[in-house]
Amino acid sequence: MTRAARDQGLFHLWWHPNNFSRDIQKNIEFLESVLDDFSVLQRQYAMRSSTMHEIAVDFLSNRV
Repeated sequence: MTRAARDQGLFHLWWHPNNFSRDIQKNIEFLESVLDDFSVLQRQYAMRSSTMHEIAVDFLSNRV
């Protein structure tokens, strides 16, 4: 995630609500740590969050 932020690349976090079904507390703690890291990277490198739809629209609008 740091490399993606630093290089203005993409980092795809594949996370769906059903991911919480097993060991909910552990998964919530993991997601919180990812969000904390994102917050730091957002301030440090202007990393932004986008939906898959937003990425697709951006990609298609930049094609020649």
